Amino acid sequence: MEGNTLRDLLLTDKKVTDTEIGVVGEDLEQEKVDNYLKLARYDWNNNVVYGFSNLVNEIIKGKYFYGFDSAKEGMQASIAKEDDLTKYSFETKYLDDSVSYDKKYYENALSFTFDNNDQLTAGQYDIKEYDASDYDAENKKLTASATPRKNLSSSFSLAYGRRGEEDDEALDKSDYLIQSFEIDTSGFRNQGEGEALLYVGDQEPLEVKNVLPAIYLEDTFTVKSISDTSVLSTSKQGKATYITALKSGEATIEVETSMLKTASLKVKVIDIPVSKIEFGANVQKEIDVGQKAEYKVEVSPVNAGDRSWTAEFENEEMKNIASLTIDQDNSKFILEGLSGGKVKIIVKSVSNPEVGASIEVTVKAKAEETGIDAVKALMIGSTYKSSLGTLIIKDGTNGTASLSGGNEYTFTYHLIEQSGDFVFSIDSVTPTSSINDKRYQLQTGIGRSSREPNTISEDGKTLKITNIKYGESPMTVSFPKK
Repeated sequence: MEGNTLRDLLLTDKKVTDTEIGVVGEDLEQEKVDNYLKLARYDWNNNVVYGFSNLVNEIIKGKYFYGFDSAKEGMQASIAKEDDLTKYSFETKYLDDSVSYDKKYYENALSFTFDNNDQLTAGQYDIKEYDASDYDAENKKLTASATPRKNLSSSFSLAYGRRGEEDDEALDKSDYLIQSFEIDTSGFRNQGEGEALLYVGDQEPLEVKNVLPAIYLEDTFTVKSISDTSVLSTSKQGKATYITALKSGEATIEVETSMLKTASLKVKVIDIPVSKIEFGANVQKEIDVGQKAEYKVEVSPVNAGDRSWTAEFENEEMKNIASLTIDQDNSKFILEGLSGGKVKIIVKSVSNPEVGASIEVTVKAKAEETGIDAVKALMIGSTYKSSLGTLIIKDGTNGTASLSGGNEYTFTYHLIEQSGDFVFSIDSVTPTSSINDKRYQLQTGIGRSSREPNTISEDGKTLKITNIKYGESPMTVSFPKK
């Protein structure tokens, strides 16, 4: 007995607990009443309970069985020893009008059982509290419809033996002090296997395992030291201690019990690794020769330490089919079709090469152009030159001409397929210099006549103009492709 507190060393199936049993007050609460009766294992002198102990008398004369030392209106009290001469029963019934606006009626029952040595072995109590309106004062009994508004009950049993200090089999606290333990990493990234591993930003509770002895007295575990506090830190959340990974590196943490038993653990901390790579939406699986297409690379998780990646063709030959340009800053790569065929692009994480993705893309060759389109394609961007001047075909409809004598023009044109020939029709002519009408001049139209039209050869190598004007006379001039 220490002051107003009882201490109890109890052995359970897992551990020894050192607990406190507090002395209760006088409130009508189940838990406090239960605790009150627990104290029946001792009397106030810390001796074993015998006969009607002082404690039992205190209970009988207390609030819950009020009536044996003071009279109350409507009180009925009785004490009886039952036939086996080992069990006593007590009952009180009374109206409590100490609070005028909240009168109550109580029915209390308390029983104790003793062994042949007059030692208390068991007890039971029931307390029922009613509204005063449920009590029939004239007939001194409850009404037929009375219902308890509070109903408290509890029971206890006692066993006796020699006092702890005289018992050869009494528990020795020193037998249950922790001798050794390990720091548990089952909640870490390594899940208890191999070296202890955490990712930057992880926060895990400090747990222990393999505690010896197997049945042990509860103890506290505190962090004694951390070899590198820039890598690991600890914090308290309530009664629990948490380990936080701050940056990549290694640190050793040492944990200590209140009895100075220690255990240490080396922890490796790494950046959060890439766990998945995939391509963005609307991926183009087909492109044309000359076409460019962008492919977005999505790396997960977004808080991975190193989110960089590589992209390459499955083999070197594929470089002849498409070109590959990587834009790491915008997390994408660009394909440009070079020739018909299929390519496979493989993307891998730099920090975790086991994580990656691949995509196959077909490059479609352009259909072979025939007729006017084929000839025009051969002409575009070409320069045709003779001793009388130069014609340049800029695009599919426009060109420039510079003729001997200083006359210069821009012109528009179109091609006509006629009787197996490709007629070069000049639609408009615009001078870009002062025109000397006595020198060579470019004319509009299909040529000198429908029988002698301007033509371009099928291979696009010779442009013949039949209506170059010199003075008043038209003339035919051939302009070979330069």
